[in-house]
Amino acid sequence: MTAVFEQHGLRIQYPENWTLQQSQAEGQALEIQIAAPSGAFWSLLAFTRENDGEPLMQEMLENIEEQYDSVETSPVQESMAGFAASGHDTFFFYLDLLIANHMRCLLAGEHRFLITWQAENREFDDIEPVFQAITVGFLTGLGKNATLQIDATADSQQG
Repeated sequence: MTAVFEQHGLRIQYPENWTLQQSQAEGQALEIQIAAPSGAFWSLLAFTRENDGEPLMQEMLENIEEQYDSVETSPVQESMAGFAASGHDTFFFYLDLLIANHMRCLLAGEHRFLITWQAENREFDDIEPVFQAITVGFLTGLGKNATLQIDATADSQQG
């Protein structure tokens, strides 16, 4: 079975045994994180078109490099459900585990979206189809002229 998040003009389907959290900083970017029981997660950061996603991705990469040893990063350009996306595939060690982190930035309508999915490498191949289904479902429902409604008084919520 699937759970559905429908708020702010967004629609995201995800496995019902995963947990969803959302937060928003004073009418700014909206963040939605969906976590598997194993700790793997899919995350969406939505903000206005004027905000460039590249500096944010670079900051995220720098944070990973500061926190973890042996970080490997590869730049990626691809099409995701008809949207041009750029980003990075990153691998790093946490304790004795190899972690795979993929992030993509894309533009839709008046908004920019940064999508990140991460899992322990041994789990990644098994769970990646779920990440892809969440992403493609979200993007397919979004359409090219996305209208995101961000409530300036929104607080953190769990679903």
